[in-house]
Amino acid sequence: MKFKFVKESHVRSCLKFEKTISRFFFLMWATLFLALLSVTSANVYADPQSKSYSVWDVDESSVAASFSITAREITRLPEAFNADLSAVLAQYLTKQLSVKGCELDDDIKALRAPSGYVRVEIQFNCTAPITQLEISNHAFFNLAPGHLHYAQVRWPGHDSEERLFSRFKMIHQVSLSGTDGVGVGDSSNEDSNTFAAYVTFGVEHILIGTDHIAFLLTLLLLIRSFKEVVFVVTGFTLGHSITLCLSTLGLATPNGALVESLIGFTIALVAAENIAARIQRCSTVGWFAAVGLLSLAAMSLWFGQQGMAISLVGLAIFTLCYFMLSSDEEHARKMRPLITASFGLIHGFGFSSVLMEVGVPKDSLLSALFGFNLGVEIGQIIIVAILSLCGFVVFRLFSKQRYLMVDVMSTLLLAVGSYWFLGRAFLII
Repeated sequence: MKFKFVKESHVRSCLKFEKTISRFFFLMWATLFLALLSVTSANVYADPQSKSYSVWDVDESSVAASFSITAREITRLPEAFNADLSAVLAQYLTKQLSVKGCELDDDIKALRAPSGYVRVEIQFNCTAPITQLEISNHAFFNLAPGHLHYAQVRWPGHDSEERLFSRFKMIHQVSLSGTDGVGVGDSSNEDSNTFAAYVTFGVEHILIGTDHIAFLLTLLLLIRSFKEVVFVVTGFTLGHSITLCLSTLGLATPNGALVESLIGFTIALVAAENIAARIQRCSTVGWFAAVGLLSLAAMSLWFGQQGMAISLVGLAIFTLCYFMLSSDEEHARKMRPLITASFGLIHGFGFSSVLMEVGVPKDSLLSALFGFNLGVEIGQIIIVAILSLCGFVVFRLFSKQRYLMVDVMSTLLLAVGSYWFLGRAFLII
């Protein structure tokens, strides 16, 4: 009997391959489990897409507030079942909105709104001339913890001001200087006031934008040097600045629902790349993702959604090519600035949708646009600095578990990104 000896290096290679495959399938099953858990407990998670808008027109002794929100957000209210959504919203807002020193008028009107939205107008009567407006807004924050409300305050003869409401800040004050209608000064002073207001608005928006923070975290997981951080931030800045300007100036009109869905897709795709590139199985993951997207395309086609099917086929082709280019971790890191710039184009449309909903003063368009973009950059730098510092400390303390922590974080982000992508595309969350 002859014995055939196997080289020890071959044995180690086989064991390494088996370990990689088992880890890969464990991560994929964990992702599936987390995605299903997210879908079945959607009310537990903050919904970064839950938004509402209002315009406050201030007169000498009265305030008219036009409040707009999507119809699906109103369905969070128990009273909305088989009821007139405008009436439900009006009744709800009477208990959630207030203006200091003013009384609510009982006459609430339903206004014409874009498709999928509900809009009502509420009037407040004040006993004395308004010199400072204090708005208290508690609407929908207890129903959707991630809810954001964008308010624009206008009064004759003055620049409008914007405020961002969240569950962390539900009361805002707006000083109405120069209420005699003369104005606030020369044009340069008006531009500077608008610029400062929109810088603050941009910072607040990015710091509360859960999906944008998740995307930045996903990008930073494979980065190991300050130089790479600079390249990634620069790429993202260039990408979103281009589309933000194009959209705000009216040169491009994106589909808001599609953009929100694609933002979730970018998070899931980069998170999957983090795992695949590190275990050098990009081709396998690419084919797996492409088949999944093609299956969704076939399902959409079956239900008569031809447009969705075409979009999913395009995403499947893009995903396969994307993973073929990311052969390993080193190659993935080198490609990251270019990929970040490309995905930044999508996130820029997301920023612009918020800016357009709030409204931009035509007389100070450039000041508002540049200020908002600068505010987004400041907020982004703050987030990147905090995430990088936390990552440096954690990876130094747990250097032996670095790869495990990257895999776990990427898996969680993959689940969250997939949830946002599928939910926004099909469930309209």
